Amino acid sequence: MAGVEVGARSSDGTRAEGGRRAGDGPPGPEAERTARIEATARARSSTIQILQLVMEVLDGRRPVEQLLRVVTEDVFAQVTVLVGQRARPVPGRPGGTEAARLRRVHLQFAGPRRAEYFGTFVRGERVRAVAGRVEVRAVPPPASDRTRRRVERWVLVELSIV
Repeated sequence: MAGVEVGARSSDGTRAEGGRRAGDGPPGPEAERTARIEATARARSSTIQILQLVMEVLDGRRPVEQLLRVVTEDVFAQVTVLVGQRARPVPGRPGGTEAARLRRVHLQFAGPRRAEYFGTFVRGERVRAVAGRVEVRAVPPPASDRTRRRVERWVLVELSIV
């Protein structure tokens, strides 16, 4: 049947040619490829969200406590020190009051649950590099939702800003 995706059903509800039912055996290479692509997209999206949150904390736009569920204790302590050392903006100084914006973020996977990231961000006219590592870790649910147990999510475990 031309033009029908593998695993799709025809209009009468039967399996299309090459389609699979649950229990037909292990997924084929196409399903594995799709799963890898989706996992990569989730990892990249999570990393970007976490880095943006870190930038907002460093800019003073968010409290540092908002990082508790998305960074390790070491990274949290590192960001807390950076926030404490943050110079107050000087009116009229270029980049003194501008927010940091992520420009690019790339991931290099070191396993299914680990990746190294690197990228750039801008603040005013200055471009800086950011790099580190993210991993899938079990984290506690938010205080407002004690009905769930720990949930696995991408967490920033290393952070370097150059």
